[in-house]
Amino acid sequence: MPKDFICVLKKREPREIPYIGKRIFTVILSMLCLSALARCIYMEEVGNFHALGEGVLYRSAQLDRDELVEYIDIY
Repeated sequence: MPKDFICVLKKREPREIPYIGKRIFTVILSMLCLSALARCIYMEEVGNFHALGEGVLYRSAQLDRDELVEYIDIY
């Protein structure tokens, strides 16, 4: 390397995220968490049981004995 070549690395301070950016990030993250929680609550309350053909074919997740008896009584 030539002697007159000088490489200077500048130390830069890490930039802070502006207040508005932090606020938007927090709102978006909160919305994602709330939507995931709402989906879990919905699936727990309503269940994953759907009639594909009324009286013919039904679709669901694994049911325990009580849930199976309940759905048999309903449908």
